[in-house]
Amino acid sequence: DTSTKSPFEIARKARELFEKNYTWSTPVRAITVRAINLVPDDMPQQLNVFDDIKKNERRERLDDTVDELRRRFGKKAIYPASLMGNIKMPGGGINEVTMPGMMYK
Repeated sequence: DTSTKSPFEIARKARELFEKNYTWSTPVRAITVRAINLVPDDMPQQLNVFDDIKKNERRERLDDTVDELRRRFGKKAIYPASLMGNIKMPGGGINEVTMPGMMYK
């Protein structure tokens, strides 16, 4: 695997690991993900010929833009529409869910 700072990629991998290793014997309320062995942004990395470099660059620009918007306008300035609930229904969106990509710095 390659290094990443993308909350989306970290969450995707965490979910993949969870689904692979959890026995599903009891319900789960919350999961915490911790990042360790972090590397600086300017650290060179080995490229993989199978990676979509352009897609990775777009994802990184998107993540940086979201971080900047949250820094300027607050933590809840932008988040995935799928977490808004049905805003046309009474009580829609009242169950607030914090998903990856909404992690606060």
